Amino acid sequence: MRFSKNMVLLALAAGLAAWATVSRIGDMETIAQPLDFLGLNYYTSLEIAAGHEESEDTGVPPSTDPPAGHTEMGWPITPNALTDYLRYLSEEYRPARIIVTENGVSCSIGPGPDGAIPDQPRIDYLQRHIAAVLAAVEEGIPVAGYFVWSLLDNLEWILGYRQRFGLVWVDHASGERRPKDSFFWYRDVITANG
Repeated sequence: MRFSKNMVLLALAAGLAAWATVSRIGDMETIAQPLDFLGLNYYTSLEIAAGHEESEDTGVPPSTDPPAGHTEMGWPITPNALTDYLRYLSEEYRPARIIVTENGVSCSIGPGPDGAIPDQPRIDYLQRHIAAVLAAVEEGIPVAGYFVWSLLDNLEWILGYRQRFGLVWVDHASGERRPKDSFFWYRDVITANG
């Protein structure tokens, strides 16, 4: 569909009129205050090109046996793009601090016969992304925090309970919780500060 200049102006005017109905005098001054921090949820990157519709379809369907370089969600594993995006946020918005508020990967490996949960793909993913954050810090980008998503296996909005992002395994029928190998690995990373 092609948009004429008049259509764009009408849409802009309608948007401004809608904003005027919810904003009050003084709101913009309040909104314009400096941020305490800028939060970033990061899992993967997408490539887009001019003239094409943006799509989150990577061409790789969700699978418990994903191809190399992809997660079980079908997302490309792109830790270098995390460094690039942290740099972009720092240069574009100049926040005092950036916090990676979510970063993680689904890994369906469950308890083995000994009860251990050897979720090495998650450890590899986290290790590479934490290294990407460290690279940003070493460039002088003001990253002040990093949080793994998630402590517990929980509901994933699109795929329900089939995807397991937690550091702790949850048996959804009984409620039993069991730390995965990634839990102990991350505990050690935190203890060693890095």
